[in-house]
Amino acid sequence: LADKSIGFILLFVAVAIFIYYSIWVLVLPFVEIGHPMQKYFLPKEYAIAIPSVLLAAVLVVMGGFIGVVLVKEGKKAKKK
Repeated sequence: LADKSIGFILLFVAVAIFIYYSIWVLVLPFVEIGHPMQKYFLPKEYAIAIPSVLLAAVLVVMGGFIGVVLVKEGKKAKKK
């Protein structure tokens, strides 16, 4: 696939996730519990839990990457 196609796909996925999450968090609390739309969404508790876990995972990966880069740079500086 061309870079432009991949970019379009990633943009489409990001917009779809944003719309789904926005409806889940902003609209669903005002919809009755027995409404058929409720079956398309996870329970409310996950609206906070999922982004929190993803944020923690991203921070751990970023911290690990920065740590690895700093260790490698330190080893390079010692060799010189």
